[in-house]
Amino acid sequence: MFGDNHNDAQLKDSWDNFCDQLKKSGDLVFRDTTPTHDIDRAKGFRLLARNISLALQFHLENNDPDFPELLHYFDPIRKQGGDNTDALYVGAPINGEHTYKISGQRGSARYFAVTVLEDGATPWGGGVVGSLIDRDIAVKGDGSFEIVVSPQEHSGNWIKTTPGSCLLYTSPSPRD
Repeated sequence: MFGDNHNDAQLKDSWDNFCDQLKKSGDLVFRDTTPTHDIDRAKGFRLLARNISLALQFHLENNDPDFPELLHYFDPIRKQGGDNTDALYVGAPINGEHTYKISGQRGSARYFAVTVLEDGATPWGGGVVGSLIDRDIAVKGDGSFEIVVSPQEHSGNWIKTTPGSCLLYTSPSPRD
């Protein structure tokens, strides 16, 4: 029952504030610059709902740079604008002062990149700190690779981080 926990009022206020912000965000669909057709309005709400889902994933489900997990971000359904429609983006939060090792199989992707972003104005980061793209990534004969992401130099595949580094993502594109 409400009030059984001494934090109930603060929790309810936070939830109510979140819901009020969600409600207000719907006004974006009715700006002067947006199309007025029914289907366009519906698509606007669908995009808004998908962006809310993505924001919740960034802030609630995968927000610990001490234990990052590469999770699926953007795809043909969840778009951000500017992302490649053919790519499958996965990413994880990082701390630019830590060292991480990413390993996997190169597979048959037409394009493959690993990129580190700095903290910025968007949920997925700001400026690019560094990246390894396609042939920049040394791959063993069996297709396996390892990439080190850290502030200290490493031999082999390495992306240097800065103290502001906050996100690592990969963007493979499938073969035809």
